Amino acid sequence: MDDHHSQPVCEHLQLKAFLERIGVVALPPLTTLIDLGEGPLTLSSYLDQCSHLISMLKLSTACWLIATERSTRTKLADARARNIPIVSARETFAVAVAQGELNAFLDLCADFGIARIECTEDLSHTSLGPRDIVKMVNGRGMDVQVGIRKKHGSPVTIRSWKGFVDRGQLWLDAGAKQVTVETTESVRSPLDEGRLFQAALADRLATVFGLETVIFETSGLATQFAILDHFGPRVQLSNVRLEEVLQVEVYRRRLHSDTSVQDALRPHSRRL
Repeated sequence: MDDHHSQPVCEHLQLKAFLERIGVVALPPLTTLIDLGEGPLTLSSYLDQCSHLISMLKLSTACWLIATERSTRTKLADARARNIPIVSARETFAVAVAQGELNAFLDLCADFGIARIECTEDLSHTSLGPRDIVKMVNGRGMDVQVGIRKKHGSPVTIRSWKGFVDRGQLWLDAGAKQVTVETTESVRSPLDEGRLFQAALADRLATVFGLETVIFETSGLATQFAILDHFGPRVQLSNVRLEEVLQVEVYRRRLHSDTSVQDALRPHSRRL
Protein backbone atom coordinates (compact mmCIF):
# COMPACT_ATOMS: atom_id res chain seq x y z
CA MET A 1 0.00 0.00 0.00
CA ASP A 2 1.32 3.46 -0.86
CA ASP A 3 2.41 5.65 2.04
CA HIS A 4 -0.11 8.37 1.22
CA HIS A 5 -2.93 5.86 1.56
CA SER A 6 -1.79 4.66 4.99
CA GLN A 7 -1.29 8.05 6.62
CA PRO A 8 -4.18 9.63 8.58
CA VAL A 9 -5.77 12.71 7.04
CA CYS A 10 -6.59 15.85 9.01
CA GLU A 11 -8.85 17.53 6.49
CA HIS A 12 -9.34 20.87 8.26
CA LEU A 13 -5.63 21.49 8.78
CA GLN A 14 -4.77 20.41 5.26
CA LEU A 15 -7.32 22.76 3.71
CA LYS A 16 -6.17 25.70 5.81
CA ALA A 17 -2.52 25.01 5.05
CA PHE A 18 -3.19 24.72 1.34
CA LEU A 19 -5.07 28.03 1.20
CA GLU A 20 -2.22 29.72 3.06
CA ARG A 21 0.28 28.10 0.70
CA ILE A 22 -1.38 29.62 -2.37
CA GLY A 23 -1.69 33.03 -0.73
CA VAL A 24 -5.38 33.17 0.19
CA VAL A 25 -5.62 35.68 3.03
CA ALA A 26 -7.98 34.87 5.90
CA LEU A 27 -10.99 37.20 5.88
CA PRO A 28 -13.60 38.02 8.51
CA PRO A 29 -17.23 37.10 7.74
CA LEU A 30 -18.51 39.67 5.22
CA THR A 31 -21.62 38.04 3.75
CA THR A 32 -25.16 38.36 5.09
CA LEU A 33 -27.15 35.20 4.41
CA ILE A 34 -30.81 35.74 3.58
CA ASP A 35 -33.36 33.33 5.04
CA LEU A 36 -36.30 32.93 2.67
CA GLY A 37 -38.23 30.59 4.92
CA GLU A 38 -35.94 27.56 4.86
CA GLY A 39 -36.67 24.85 7.40
CA PRO A 40 -34.51 24.40 10.51
CA LEU A 41 -32.79 21.27 9.19
CA THR A 42 -32.03 22.85 5.81
CA LEU A 43 -30.57 25.95 7.39
CA SER A 44 -28.58 23.94 9.92
CA SER A 45 -27.00 21.77 7.23
CA TYR A 46 -25.78 24.85 5.35
CA LEU A 47 -24.50 26.48 8.51
CA ASP A 48 -22.50 23.34 9.26
CA GLN A 49 -20.31 24.03 6.25
CA CYS A 50 -20.29 27.81 5.96
CA SER A 51 -21.15 29.47 9.30
CA HIS A 52 -17.59 30.82 9.50
CA LEU A 53 -18.24 32.79 6.30
CA ILE A 54 -21.50 34.45 7.38
CA SER A 55 -21.59 37.86 9.07
CA MET A 56 -25.36 37.96 9.72
CA LEU A 57 -28.54 36.00 9.05
CA LYS A 58 -31.27 38.22 7.64
CA LEU A 59 -34.89 37.17 8.12
CA SER A 60 -36.43 38.17 4.81
CA THR A 61 -40.06 39.31 4.53
CA ALA A 62 -42.46 37.93 7.13
CA CYS A 63 -41.85 34.20 6.68
CA TRP A 64 -40.47 33.88 10.20
CA LEU A 65 -43.66 35.42 11.62
CA ILE A 66 -46.06 32.92 10.09
CA ALA A 67 -43.97 29.73 10.34
CA THR A 68 -44.51 27.68 13.48
CA GLU A 69 -42.99 29.43 16.46
CA ARG A 70 -41.04 26.33 17.41
CA SER A 71 -39.31 26.12 14.02
CA THR A 72 -38.51 29.82 13.99
CA ARG A 73 -37.02 29.73 17.48
CA THR A 74 -35.03 26.61 16.58
CA LYS A 75 -33.50 28.29 13.54
CA LEU A 76 -32.59 31.45 15.37
CA ALA A 77 -31.12 29.55 18.31
CA ASP A 78 -28.99 27.51 15.89
CA ALA A 79 -27.63 30.68 14.25
CA ARG A 80 -26.89 32.30 17.61
CA ALA A 81 -25.10 29.15 18.81
CA ARG A 82 -22.76 29.60 15.84
CA ASN A 83 -22.17 33.26 16.77
CA ILE A 84 -24.17 34.57 13.79
CA PRO A 85 -26.19 37.72 14.65
CA ILE A 86 -29.75 37.85 13.33
CA VAL A 87 -31.22 40.88 11.57
CA SER A 88 -34.89 41.40 10.80
CA ALA A 89 -35.42 42.77 7.28
CA ARG A 90 -36.98 46.18 6.76
CA GLU A 91 -40.20 44.81 5.24
CA THR A 92 -41.46 43.62 8.63
CA PHE A 93 -40.37 46.89 10.25
CA ALA A 94 -42.40 48.79 7.65
CA VAL A 95 -45.50 46.67 8.30
CA ALA A 96 -45.21 47.19 12.07
CA VAL A 97 -44.89 50.98 11.62
CA ALA A 98 -47.82 51.14 9.18
CA GLN A 99 -50.01 49.19 11.63
CA GLY A 100 -49.00 51.31 14.61
CA GLU A 101 -47.47 48.28 16.36
CA LEU A 102 -43.77 49.14 16.40
CA ASN A 103 -43.39 48.66 20.16
CA ALA A 104 -44.97 45.21 20.05
CA PHE A 105 -42.82 44.25 17.06
CA LEU A 106 -39.61 45.32 18.78
CA ASP A 107 -40.61 43.43 21.93
CA LEU A 108 -41.18 40.34 19.81
CA CYS A 109 -37.80 40.68 18.07
CA ALA A 110 -35.99 41.07 21.37
CA ASP A 111 -37.74 38.00 22.78
CA PHE A 112 -36.67 35.94 19.75
CA GLY A 113 -33.04 36.93 20.23
CA ILE A 114 -32.78 39.14 17.15
CA ALA A 115 -29.71 41.35 17.34
CA ARG A 116 -30.49 44.02 14.77
CA ILE A 117 -33.48 45.73 13.20
CA GLU A 118 -33.25 46.91 9.62
CA CYS A 119 -35.37 50.05 9.30
CA THR A 120 -36.81 51.76 6.29
CA GLU A 121 -35.90 55.38 5.76
CA ASP A 122 -39.56 56.16 4.99
CA LEU A 123 -41.26 57.09 8.27
CA SER A 124 -44.32 58.70 6.67
CA HIS A 125 -46.64 56.43 8.67
CA THR A 126 -45.34 57.65 12.03
CA SER A 127 -44.39 60.85 13.79
CA LEU A 128 -41.20 59.19 15.03
CA GLY A 129 -37.83 60.19 13.63
CA PRO A 130 -34.58 58.21 13.25
CA ARG A 131 -33.35 59.17 16.74
CA ASP A 132 -36.63 58.02 18.27
CA ILE A 133 -36.45 54.70 16.43
CA VAL A 134 -32.83 54.05 17.33
CA LYS A 135 -33.53 54.85 20.98
CA MET A 136 -36.46 52.40 21.04
CA VAL A 137 -34.39 49.64 19.44
CA ASN A 138 -31.29 50.22 21.57
CA GLY A 139 -33.44 50.24 24.69
CA ARG A 140 -34.28 46.61 23.97
CA GLY A 141 -30.65 45.62 23.51
CA MET A 142 -30.68 45.61 19.70
CA ASP A 143 -28.89 47.61 17.01
CA VAL A 144 -30.19 49.40 13.91
CA GLN A 145 -29.22 49.40 10.27
CA VAL A 146 -31.15 51.34 7.64
CA GLY A 147 -32.02 50.42 4.09
CA ILE A 148 -31.98 53.33 1.67
CA ARG A 149 -33.14 53.20 -1.91
CA LYS A 150 -33.87 55.29 -4.94
CA LYS A 151 -36.95 57.50 -4.78
CA HIS A 152 -39.57 56.10 -7.13
CA GLY A 153 -39.60 57.71 -10.57
CA SER A 154 -36.54 59.90 -10.08
CA PRO A 155 -33.37 59.34 -12.11
CA VAL A 156 -30.12 58.84 -10.24
CA THR A 157 -27.30 61.17 -11.20
CA ILE A 158 -24.19 62.38 -9.44
CA ARG A 159 -26.07 65.62 -8.72
CA SER A 160 -29.04 63.86 -7.12
CA TRP A 161 -26.77 61.52 -5.19
CA LYS A 162 -26.26 64.03 -2.37
CA GLY A 163 -29.83 63.67 -1.17
CA PHE A 164 -29.48 59.91 -1.15
CA VAL A 165 -26.30 60.10 0.93
CA ASP A 166 -27.82 62.67 3.28
CA ARG A 167 -30.69 60.32 4.13
CA GLY A 168 -28.28 57.58 5.07
CA GLN A 169 -26.11 59.95 7.08
CA LEU A 170 -29.16 61.12 9.02
CA TRP A 171 -29.64 57.59 10.35
CA LEU A 172 -25.96 57.06 11.05
CA ASP A 173 -25.88 60.30 13.04
CA ALA A 174 -28.88 59.00 14.99
CA GLY A 175 -26.96 55.87 15.97
CA ALA A 176 -27.57 53.35 13.19
CA LYS A 177 -24.62 51.00 12.73
CA GLN A 178 -24.72 50.45 8.99
CA VAL A 179 -26.46 51.40 5.75
CA THR A 180 -27.72 48.88 3.22
CA VAL A 181 -28.25 49.83 -0.41
CA GLU A 182 -30.04 47.79 -3.04
CA THR A 183 -28.18 46.61 -6.11
CA THR A 184 -30.77 44.13 -7.35
CA GLU A 185 -32.06 43.81 -10.88
CA SER A 186 -35.65 43.43 -9.69
CA VAL A 187 -36.00 46.95 -8.26
CA ARG A 188 -34.95 50.33 -9.57
CA SER A 189 -32.15 50.87 -7.15
CA PRO A 190 -29.54 53.62 -6.79
CA LEU A 191 -26.99 51.36 -8.45
CA ASP A 192 -29.21 49.95 -11.18
CA GLU A 193 -30.47 52.47 -13.77
CA GLY A 194 -30.77 49.89 -16.51
CA ARG A 195 -27.27 48.50 -15.99
CA LEU A 196 -25.94 45.75 -13.79
CA PHE A 197 -23.73 47.96 -11.67
CA GLN A 198 -22.95 51.67 -11.76
CA ALA A 199 -19.40 51.91 -10.52
CA ALA A 200 -19.24 55.72 -10.24
CA LEU A 201 -22.26 55.92 -7.95
CA ALA A 202 -21.15 52.93 -5.91
CA ASP A 203 -17.72 54.50 -5.47
CA ARG A 204 -19.32 57.69 -4.20
CA LEU A 205 -21.32 55.76 -1.64
CA ALA A 206 -18.28 53.76 -0.49
CA THR A 207 -16.19 56.94 -0.24
CA VAL A 208 -18.74 58.76 1.91
CA PHE A 209 -19.76 55.91 4.22
CA GLY A 210 -16.75 53.59 4.01
CA LEU A 211 -16.80 49.89 3.14
CA GLU A 212 -17.04 49.02 6.83
CA THR A 213 -20.38 50.87 7.04
CA VAL A 214 -22.10 50.25 3.71
CA ILE A 215 -23.63 46.87 2.84
CA PHE A 216 -24.56 46.16 -0.78
CA GLU A 217 -27.74 44.14 -1.14
CA THR A 218 -27.40 41.82 -4.09
CA SER A 219 -29.46 39.46 -6.19
CA GLY A 220 -27.72 36.83 -8.26
CA LEU A 221 -24.13 35.82 -8.80
CA ALA A 222 -23.57 38.22 -11.71
CA THR A 223 -24.20 41.26 -9.52
CA GLN A 224 -22.30 39.79 -6.59
CA PHE A 225 -19.27 39.04 -8.74
CA ALA A 226 -19.38 42.51 -10.32
CA ILE A 227 -19.29 44.19 -6.91
CA LEU A 228 -16.44 41.94 -5.74
CA ASP A 229 -14.51 42.70 -8.92
CA HIS A 230 -14.94 46.42 -8.36
CA PHE A 231 -14.31 46.77 -4.62
CA GLY A 232 -12.23 43.72 -3.87
CA PRO A 233 -12.70 40.99 -1.27
CA ARG A 234 -13.50 43.16 1.76
CA VAL A 235 -16.79 44.56 0.45
CA GLN A 236 -19.88 43.53 2.45
CA LEU A 237 -22.68 41.76 0.59
CA SER A 238 -26.20 41.04 1.78
CA ASN A 239 -29.20 38.99 0.63
CA VAL A 240 -26.99 36.11 -0.50
CA ARG A 241 -28.96 32.88 -0.77
CA LEU A 242 -27.98 29.61 0.88
CA GLU A 243 -26.93 28.01 -2.38
CA GLU A 244 -24.85 31.04 -3.36
CA VAL A 245 -22.77 31.53 -0.19
CA LEU A 246 -19.91 29.19 -1.05
CA GLN A 247 -19.78 30.40 -4.66
CA VAL A 248 -19.60 34.02 -3.50
CA GLU A 249 -16.86 33.22 -1.00
CA VAL A 250 -14.88 31.26 -3.59
CA TYR A 251 -15.03 34.30 -5.85
CA ARG A 252 -14.23 36.66 -2.97
CA ARG A 253 -11.02 34.72 -2.35
CA ARG A 254 -10.17 34.70 -6.06
CA LEU A 255 -10.38 30.93 -6.28
CA HIS A 256 -12.96 31.03 -9.08
CA SER A 257 -11.86 29.83 -12.53
CA ASP A 258 -12.77 33.21 -14.04
CA THR A 259 -10.38 35.02 -11.70
CA SER A 260 -7.53 32.59 -11.17
CA VAL A 261 -6.12 33.16 -14.65
CA GLN A 262 -5.99 36.93 -14.25
CA ASP A 263 -2.82 38.23 -12.64
CA ALA A 264 -4.58 41.19 -10.99
CA LEU A 265 -7.13 38.92 -9.33
CA ARG A 266 -4.98 36.04 -8.14
CA PRO A 267 -5.02 35.34 -4.38
CA HIS A 268 -1.39 36.36 -3.93
CA SER A 269 -2.10 39.81 -5.38
CA ARG A 270 -1.50 42.76 -3.08
CA ARG A 271 -5.12 43.69 -3.65
CA LEU A 272 -6.01 41.10 -1.01
